[in-house]
Amino acid sequence: TPGHAIEAMWFIMDLGKRLGRLDLIEKAKNTTLTMLDYGWDKEFGGIYYFMDRKDCPPQQLEWDQKLWWVHIETLISLLKGYHLTGDQQCLEWFNKVHDYTWTHFKDTEHPEWFGYLNRRGEASAERWKMERMFPCSQRIVSVLDCFGGNSKFINRICMSKIIVVGSSNTDMVVHTSHLPVPGETILGGKVLMNQGGKGANQAVAVKRLGGDLLFVARVGNDVLGQQTLRVFQNEGIETSYIALDNETPSGVALISVDQYAENCIVVASGANMLLGQEDIGSMEKEMLVGDILLMQLEIPLSTIEYAARKAYEKGVKVVLNPAPACSLPESLFQYLYMITPNRIEAEMLTGVKINSKEDVAMAAGVLYRKGVKNIIITLGNEGSFVREGEKTYYVDAYKVVPVDTTAAGDTFNGAVCVGVSEGMSLEQAVLFASKA
Repeated sequence: TPGHAIEAMWFIMDLGKRLGRLDLIEKAKNTTLTMLDYGWDKEFGGIYYFMDRKDCPPQQLEWDQKLWWVHIETLISLLKGYHLTGDQQCLEWFNKVHDYTWTHFKDTEHPEWFGYLNRRGEASAERWKMERMFPCSQRIVSVLDCFGGNSKFINRICMSKIIVVGSSNTDMVVHTSHLPVPGETILGGKVLMNQGGKGANQAVAVKRLGGDLLFVARVGNDVLGQQTLRVFQNEGIETSYIALDNETPSGVALISVDQYAENCIVVASGANMLLGQEDIGSMEKEMLVGDILLMQLEIPLSTIEYAARKAYEKGVKVVLNPAPACSLPESLFQYLYMITPNRIEAEMLTGVKINSKEDVAMAAGVLYRKGVKNIIITLGNEGSFVREGEKTYYVDAYKVVPVDTTAAGDTFNGAVCVGVSEGMSLEQAVLFASKA
């Protein structure tokens, strides 16, 4: 049965993704294409329900039928195949099956779909209207309905949107032999001017790792702000929700980096601290298609809590990177799907001094009892401690020779969100992020 074979293949693709088995994904994708080519009616179009070794449907009652669910499961399998492998054959077949499904199964007079067609693609009886669909099939039909049956939106369907709300700064970086102590003046080396800010860093990480990104920020309508917009546009980042403030300058960060790649940072927040509820309100409709909201603490806490509540109410996963470290209102934790403090931030949020693995677990327990079900405490070269509900485990750091640790945590957070949005388990997403 082509339908059952193809249906099983998208299960296998999901399994291959979870296991990191690219060979399994490739084999399932190829099997989908083979079964589709075999089961496609070359004369009238559409996919047969049953086929025997002589290329004939074996059951008299069903030889003449094309079934709705076979076509829906095929669309799902082709979407997954294209998303995971980029094989153009999957896209070509998707368009072909999609067009047949849309033009034959939809009742043009009523907002319903036919469940069964004869071989010629005709529905001749009301009893052939389907009464219900499985949730996965219902979702894809509703998505196709929303887009008017236009399959050019295949990439939008395949990807889960990540909304980053946060800061955008211009970084002034000076390399030095060592970080100065209070009262000390030292001569530095080369000076660099880069785009930064924790929100911008995380947005760029999401975009470069292939995530479907929407970035919400506020910069000054000045030289630095205009330069920031050009950099984002060059990165392929949509700037519709980046507001230009005519009254307040863009944020600036002064960064010193020593010979061991350690850094210290002073931030003048500027327009970042004017990112407000009206900015969140302007993009609130995007939360309807969003999967993850990622935020940090370089914008007003009132804005963070407002955005978290709005996203939570719409079923969006709220991820908070609580940096730079500060105390948080207790009311915020109930909205969080995940929180990602480092060692210092975890100590400040929980009151637990971290000197051992037991202390790390204790700190995570405090956050869990505040209402956060997923906690990642990053520990530098010691890796990450993860609490996922009642389950706890460590993920080792990926060993590298550090050159500059600036934005390392931001890259990690962006990568975790990309991994989660692509269906990885949290453990797989953290491992992926440690290599990003």
